[in-house]
Order: sequence, then C-alpha cells, then structure tokens
Amino acid sequence: MLAEAIELHEGGGEPVTDGDLEEWDLDDSEPGDEELPDFTK
Repeated sequence: MLAEAIELHEGGGEPVTDGDLEEWDLDDSEPGDEELPDFTK
C-alpha cells in the first residue's frame, strides 16, 4: 500500500475520467449535502 501511495504522490496511477465518474454514479459538480467538518470552516 505504501508503494502505491508513493506512486500516486509522484504523479503515477490513472486519472479519473468523466466516464469513471458516470460508471461510479458520481457527479463532480455536486459537492454533496453533508456539512463540512469544523476544521475546514
């Protein structure tokens, strides 16, 4: 797992595409309806 995290940090891995978002039923324009944690306010 650490090797994968380092690879992603260094720019490796596969980018998430619009097709991926559709496949996973996610919409990148919707921020969600959950409240943000206090430390982000």
